[in-house]
Amino acid sequence: LNIKCLGVIPYIIKKNLKNEDVALLINSKLTDGRFPDSIRSVRSVVKNILKDDKKVIAVTSTIAGEGKTTVCANIAISFAAMGKKVLLVDCDLKNPSVLKTLRVNEDELQYSTVTDKYKIAYLEKHKIHIMTLISDNNTNEFVNSGNLSDIFSFVKADYDLVFVDTPPCSVVSDAMFIAQ
Repeated sequence: LNIKCLGVIPYIIKKNLKNEDVALLINSKLTDGRFPDSIRSVRSVVKNILKDDKKVIAVTSTIAGEGKTTVCANIAISFAAMGKKVLLVDCDLKNPSVLKTLRVNEDELQYSTVTDKYKIAYLEKHKIHIMTLISDNNTNEFVNSGNLSDIFSFVKADYDLVFVDTPPCSVVSDAMFIAQ
């Protein structure tokens, strides 16, 4: 993937009232200073290495459960807090989890854009747009067919930054194709 380490984010587990793990969000009262500070630190590094023509940032991990969706969502939220127009794309077609991480029920969303390949909605609470991809059950074909390249070419003109939450790269090949 030709990637660099952009920072270190502490591993913090929070439980809800049902004793289920809850993803931390930097704009939540559940988080202490270490977590938001680490996200802002990564945001600063990303901001400093981005070129004007590079707007799409993919976030992945080696296996499920390492926190890639939490990290991706929080970095997107932190850029939005700086006044950037941000799109967060859930590209894990086999295990989509962006909405769950953001504690959003899909039934409550009002999509502003709906095509045969994706839907986009604005989340006022987080000041970000989210994209949900629409695919039949053949995710490899969707990812490898050029659909994502076409979608990203189209949407990146409308956003300052596009963050892509990908599947784990050691489990499925989707992350490698998305990174290209």
